[in-house]
Amino acid sequence: QIDRSFQPLASMIICIGPFCVPIYGLLPLLALLFTRIWGRLQLLWLRYAKGSTPAPAEAAPAPGDASVAAESSAHTEETSTAASTHPTLRKRHFGGTRKITTEEEWAQAKSDADENDVPFVVQFTGQFCKPCKRLAPTFDILARDMPGVFGRLDVNELDSIALDENVSLLPAFHVYRKGQRIAHLEGEFESDLISMVQKYCK
Repeated sequence: QIDRSFQPLASMIICIGPFCVPIYGLLPLLALLFTRIWGRLQLLWLRYAKGSTPAPAEAAPAPGDASVAAESSAHTEETSTAASTHPTLRKRHFGGTRKITTEEEWAQAKSDADENDVPFVVQFTGQFCKPCKRLAPTFDILARDMPGVFGRLDVNELDSIALDENVSLLPAFHVYRKGQRIAHLEGEFESDLISMVQKYCK
């Protein structure tokens, strides 16, 4: 657990586009970026040394990809209606999004999910993370309409858990089953969040 004498530093968050990065996550992120850039430079150097041309740019997304968000939103509305009328799914709901502020509440949420054989879905957020706030309503709707235990955890309040779960970007969404993380998503990507929850919360 982070030394509390450094709490002001640990609670700092830097937001860039759809991502927010807790200050403690910068070092591993920079290391990852350096590793990828170094690998790309080595590849380019080898191609240059052999006299080959650089690799062509990646293909642009297919035109149909732009409709993913609209289709996901429509599917969410259908799922919401089905969940509200299906007795089996309704029994597996747990009152919307829980606010997790202690390690005991974190353990209890995971235990409730395991005992009821449903996924535990958590949003890692931060007080000054604007992308987190923008996605919060979508997460709350999913928590209301999909089977599973849903929780929201502020990394400034529970930095020890955020570190244990390797949270380096915000917003971050993790899905757990039987104590094991089975899926995760980072960044402000609403359609991907909806798809992930629909896939694992059945």
